[in-house]
Amino acid sequence: RSMWDGLLNSNGADTNYIDSVLSYKVSDDIGLTLRGTYAWTRANDIANGVINGLSELKSNSFAAAVRVGNFDLAVSMPLALTRGEMYYSYANFGVNENNELLINNAGEYAIDLTPDVREYRFNASYKHKFGDWTDGALGFIYRVNPNNTDAFGNESIFMMKLLHRLGI
Repeated sequence: RSMWDGLLNSNGADTNYIDSVLSYKVSDDIGLTLRGTYAWTRANDIANGVINGLSELKSNSFAAAVRVGNFDLAVSMPLALTRGEMYYSYANFGVNENNELLINNAGEYAIDLTPDVREYRFNASYKHKFGDWTDGALGFIYRVNPNNTDAFGNESIFMMKLLHRLGI
């Protein structure tokens, strides 16, 4: 059995979220938003196969954004694991001269599942209405430690959108 069998046959999990949003509209053209999300996950009886169990998993995310006219600027930390461990058994196996299986140094390891680095995102966008039927947008995202790893460097994403609706 593989580790994934143990995870996929874990009899589910119970996750609780607290999501809080604070928005303040300074004027029709200026708005501020703060957001925080917290999550707690408890795995149900994952002790099968290679995996002996999971601790409670804790995650969070944060974001702050400002809107000024057609411009939006945001800084965020996407949802990521902040605490959690996976437990699995280990042992050294050998065979004696009678071909009997010998088990030495048996125990249990705990692997910390939290990432070494945390992802940060910086977003900027501009939206423009060209008429009743057409609008467009430009967007830029800069990701520091994308997917909570620094193995591949940072990431830049540039987006353009033009939407024209046909009226019938």
